[in-house]
Amino acid sequence: MSSQLILKVNKTLKEIGRRHSVLRDKILEILDLSDEPLTVTGLLERLSKSQFNPNKTTVYRELETLVKHNILFEVDFGEGKKRYELAGENRHPHLICNACGSIKCRRLNSTIESWLTSFCAQNNFKMSDHTLEFYGVCDKCC
Repeated sequence: MSSQLILKVNKTLKEIGRRHSVLRDKILEILDLSDEPLTVTGLLERLSKSQFNPNKTTVYRELETLVKHNILFEVDFGEGKKRYELAGENRHPHLICNACGSIKCRRLNSTIESWLTSFCAQNNFKMSDHTLEFYGVCDKCC
């Protein structure tokens, strides 16, 4: 994650009365480096490896604030736990392995993006959000 993005996030939150937080910066950095949405447990493990040992409640509070202000997306794959990822310009599909539970984020190509736009237009529908998950078996489990 670029330091410019962290500065932008902190400026946005400062405008609504939230003070700068080193923990928040580290959460954003960890999520930026992750190739999959992280659970709170996964985030706490990575924070611990980075010499951060925050209270679990503090992490939940930070995540709630970041989701509320559209800095993070909260995703749920029906496994009984929420996962978090950076909000980007566009939502993206996830490839979920039924065998090992791994989750990979992938970008939609321009053909699929065009199809989504056209599909919504043909149905006189203004899409505000979408999710797209593919379940199957990853190459490691085949």
